[in-house]
Amino acid sequence: MRLRTDKLAKMGLLLALGMILSYVEFLFPIAPAMPGVKIGLSNMLVVLLLYSYGMGYGIFYQVSRIILTAVLFGNPFSMVYSLAGAALSMILMWSLKKSRFLDIPGVSMSGGIAHNTGQLVVAYFFVQNTAIAWYIPVLLITGAVSGYVIGMISEILLKRRVL
Repeated sequence: MRLRTDKLAKMGLLLALGMILSYVEFLFPIAPAMPGVKIGLSNMLVVLLLYSYGMGYGIFYQVSRIILTAVLFGNPFSMVYSLAGAALSMILMWSLKKSRFLDIPGVSMSGGIAHNTGQLVVAYFFVQNTAIAWYIPVLLITGAVSGYVIGMISEILLKRRVL
């Protein structure tokens, strides 16, 4: 992927902002008793990049942010969970954006659900216990709600041409 200087600078700033947002969510979990439940503020930048610059920039941002954040604040398991969720989420959001079937909040909401689904699949792989199925409604509902809110905010920012 060839980056122009201005886009490279923006990507660096967005990556730094994404890491800050991830760190803030790490410091202040919204539901400490439920691991994996987050607002997903840094995913707003994924939606902005997907709609402003395309999938390649979104993937570059996601992979870079996940690896750096896991190295600084997490562990190898958090990186695997996040990469699985991000991969599924990016594929679905890109497909839905391309099809124009949903608006921006709908695409983002679908991405939130897909992200949590990817994480659940990895969690099942590690724990090999069907009891994890009880966690599915919690993560799907929180993924849908936070994804929709992130999508609404992203839509406002895209209309204002923040990138």
